[in-house]
Amino acid sequence: MDKYSRDLDENLVQRVETLAKRHQLNNITAIRCNKLPSEPCFIVRGNDLVRLFTGKDVIAIAIYQEAFDTVGEETQNIWIENLLSRIEYDEELDKFQIQKPEIEFTEGMYNVYKDDLITSLIRAKEIMKSLKDAEKEQRKEKQKEYHKKYNERKKSKTDIDDVVGDLS
Repeated sequence: MDKYSRDLDENLVQRVETLAKRHQLNNITAIRCNKLPSEPCFIVRGNDLVRLFTGKDVIAIAIYQEAFDTVGEETQNIWIENLLSRIEYDEELDKFQIQKPEIEFTEGMYNVYKDDLITSLIRAKEIMKSLKDAEKEQRKEKQKEYHKKYNERKKSKTDIDDVVGDLS
């Protein structure tokens, strides 16, 4: 049996394509995963050979139908949109970019801390971004200061050269 097939509920395929369009992602479809994966759905990207023959960057959401059948449409949509939120189209490179999840945690940690875990992990991301931005700004200021001193030295050297030139 092949790992993937197109034998997937047509309503589910339509829903994935509709949700993808809401995320402004065209040419994304759904396929069936025939072998038990570690997640109920995941992103599959065509390789360079597929791109060569189709002329497109091919992305699909692989769905393990048996897992999807155990939950309602709302949960299915959350699973799908979670994946779609990680896909971006880079017009300059003319291909899709797939981002890693912004936060990760174990089920055990979630069982202990519930929503506090998610809140604290998001806060950690915000703190790190703020610190990185501050460090970047500090480097910019140091560069400005360096260039200012460099230009002042260059100007004073030019002034000395003018004086020396006048003495000749």
